[in-house]
Amino acid sequence: MGYHTILVPLDGSTLAEQVLKQIDRMAAPHARLHLLTILGHDRLDQVAAMVSAGGQPFSPIGDPWQVSDFNSPALLDARKAYLSQAAARLTERGFRVSIAVREGDIVETIIDEAARQHVEAIAIATHGRTGFGRLLLGSVTQALLARAPCPVLVLPPSKLLETLESAQKP
Repeated sequence: MGYHTILVPLDGSTLAEQVLKQIDRMAAPHARLHLLTILGHDRLDQVAAMVSAGGQPFSPIGDPWQVSDFNSPALLDARKAYLSQAAARLTERGFRVSIAVREGDIVETIIDEAARQHVEAIAIATHGRTGFGRLLLGSVTQALLARAPCPVLVLPPSKLLETLESAQKP
């Protein structure tokens, strides 16, 4: 059975991309997948809070997903190229894939895109933060579960670890 239209938000991390390896279990054959990445104004604050909560010094230099110029053609091209590569791999597996790069608040943008694309579900990997880190950062997954206009399919960290470990085996 499975869902026929699924929104898959990706942030460029290996962890987030693991949901793509599990998408066959969620999607109907030849489903339409809509890949989304967001130029989020809150990215720097999230990274700083997470690193600081772990007792590590923080420097925004070197974070490829934090930018000061959201209108940079090079940035948009890089994000589109990233999504296009993921889309090509999914197309080879029989899915119909579209991509979008949006700017804005992460949760609001995901919710808006889900409504705009009329998706049946959102598939997201959760980082599984708890305690102080979750308090500082909030939870994108929790906010989506509470506010999304459709079911949110959450791939928990334990399933992500299984996927990562099986990918590393010869």
